[in-house]
Amino acid sequence: MTAAGASLGTSEDSREVVLASEILAAIERGEPVDYDGVIVEGDLDLRWRSFGSVNFNDTTFRGSVDFSATNFSGDASFERTQFNGDANFRGARFDGNAEFLDVLFSDSVDFERAQFSRCADFLMTRFDGDAKFLNAKFGKNANFNEAIFGEYADFAESQFDGDANFLIVEFNDDANFLRAGFNDDPDSPCKNADFSYAQFDKEAYFNDAQFNGSAYFTSCWFKGDALFEGTIFRGELSLTRARYDKLFIRWYNIKRGLIYDDTAYLSLLKNFKDLGYLEDYDSCYFEYRKERRSHPWPLVGDGEEAIRKGVDILLEWFYGYGTKPLNTIYFSFGIIIGFGIFWRIIGLGKKDHLVYENGRIDTRIYEMPEVLDFSAKVFLSGMRLFIEPPSHPKIRGRSRYLVGGAFYFERVLGALFFVLFFLAISGTIVR
Repeated sequence: MTAAGASLGTSEDSREVVLASEILAAIERGEPVDYDGVIVEGDLDLRWRSFGSVNFNDTTFRGSVDFSATNFSGDASFERTQFNGDANFRGARFDGNAEFLDVLFSDSVDFERAQFSRCADFLMTRFDGDAKFLNAKFGKNANFNEAIFGEYADFAESQFDGDANFLIVEFNDDANFLRAGFNDDPDSPCKNADFSYAQFDKEAYFNDAQFNGSAYFTSCWFKGDALFEGTIFRGELSLTRARYDKLFIRWYNIKRGLIYDDTAYLSLLKNFKDLGYLEDYDSCYFEYRKERRSHPWPLVGDGEEAIRKGVDILLEWFYGYGTKPLNTIYFSFGIIIGFGIFWRIIGLGKKDHLVYENGRIDTRIYEMPEVLDFSAKVFLSGMRLFIEPPSHPKIRGRSRYLVGGAFYFERVLGALFFVLFFLAISGTIVR
């Protein structure tokens, strides 16, 4: 270990006290920058300089520190360092690992436009003043686990090309991640952004942020509004056990849906309804029902589960669990056409068919459009609200059980799809 300059004596905690001017003089002489466990007295101005590896572990800076536009070509270690004044790293470049583990920033700290090419470790770091990471770039991994932000935390337009870890972080003031990019490098494999167990005491701004990997907000607590307007999640999103009053997020921006959890889905559904995002509610509910079917239902037996899941598939197709009224219309047209073809195949409209009209036998030869009209009347007569059922046909050479069964089955389908259409309309368009 090399210490530049003469000691000024010892402080109350027995650490060596070094003048900032002597550190600057040592740097000018080209001596190694290694001040492990010292107290630096005075303002330290190291702007626009280049260093190899630097070691300021267990150091206390009593004045302000300015590393703006400084290039650290090797590892930069500030573990357990205490900054009692302003710390300026604006535009600094860290080509090696940047170690800020268990650091105390008593005043404001500025990492605006700083570039971290490898690991940036802020584990258990405490920011008592404003923390500015505006437009910072994190190339490999960014670790802010268990960090505490006492004042405003600004990560607007910052880029995280590797894992972004904010596990068990505490934000005591507004947290701004406006237009931040998570794994925004197309040449980089998708990484994760982890805010699990983070606590946001005031508003959290993630507007227009981009999450290209999975985003974990597991057990996160948003005490203020959580703003994700325009935020895009291209990977899976986890809101398991997350707590929030208002989460301003749009379902169509969650490209791969939620990591499955019943409570997370139901909380998000309530959130959409409270905010008046009704289309988001419908889409989220539809995906929730589909996703739920792919997981076990432990409270029902295996046989019952298989039957209920089979019915659930039909409900998805027929009316989208009440969210897709057009599905019922499409299926209704399909049924009418399908039965029209069936009636034609068994002889309806041909010379061997008989239809009783007002006690008289109608033996006209029907064209296909007339057969479809007959099928539509049978289908729509299912509820007897729009049209009376047509006369029951008799077809030579066909069993009356076949003809009668098909006739009444089409009417039953008409009644069923009318009910489904009514439910879907009342639950979406008319609500």
